[in-house]
Amino acid sequence: MEVASRPDVDQGAPRWPKISERVPLHSTTMMPLSELPSLLWAHYIEYLWDYEPGSWVYTSASTFRLFAAFIFTPLALLVMLASL
Repeated sequence: MEVASRPDVDQGAPRWPKISERVPLHSTTMMPLSELPSLLWAHYIEYLWDYEPGSWVYTSASTFRLFAAFIFTPLALLVMLASL
C-alpha cells in the first residue's frame, strides 16, 4: 500500500501559521472579545512553543535546562549514595 506524501511535512512548512500572517499588527477594527482566547493561544504556540533559535525564549529555555541538570545530577547522586 502506497502512502500519500504530505507536502506540508515534506517541505518542512510550519505546522501552525505565524500569528503575524493571521492577524494584522495594527488593526483598525475592534476585535470581538470572544476571539481573545484564540489570539492568546496562537501567540503562545508561536512564541513559547515553536520558538526560533536565538530568541529570548530559546535562551531562557536553554538556561533553565542547564540549571535543571546542575540541580538534578548532585541530588540523584546523593539519593543513590544514601540508598547503599
